[in-house]
Amino acid sequence: MKQVQSRLSWSRLPLLMSVLVLLILAGCTTAPVPTGSLEITITGLPDDQTADIGVNGPDNYGATLTKDTTLSGLTPGSYSVRASIITVTAVEYYVAIIAPPSATVAAKKTATVEVTYQRILLPAPGLPADGTGTLLAVVIDLPAGVDADVTVEGPEDFSQKVSTSTVLTVAPGMYSVVAGNVTDGDDT
Repeated sequence: MKQVQSRLSWSRLPLLMSVLVLLILAGCTTAPVPTGSLEITITGLPDDQTADIGVNGPDNYGATLTKDTTLSGLTPGSYSVRASIITVTAVEYYVAIIAPPSATVAAKKTATVEVTYQRILLPAPGLPADGTGTLLAVVIDLPAGVDADVTVEGPEDFSQKVSTSTVLTVAPGMYSVVAGNVTDGDDT
């Protein structure tokens, strides 16, 4: 029987095993999960004012925005958008209407949300001579074109329906604000 001489040197075995392991691992990598984007446009504020917009979503995602922004690399899912009231002076405020207040981000797609600020002017601070005061009723987070169903009730049989943000002239005292359900298509 003839003896076959091996060309494989035992000293090269660890190197060959390492190359084999790397080749196996290279074939086991997973493709990255496709992400999406959320475009947020902001209108209605004076040029010298910045917005205060919060965005929350899957995987404890959170961001604060001050201007138009496109958030990219987002995990697909539902993202909620909220806006703070912007105070300019003691009598000038801006409240936001967010349409829609939440958006679904899909892989390789861009969802959009529009934040439109509305200016609200209050009467000058202080109690008017007639003893009345002001109550600011702010309606936010309804889709564009959908009116609120809000009732403000207070002393002296005061009762007023409110469908949009407004300033009410009221007598001093305690007031209750009750919001009813509204319908937008099939959504309540």
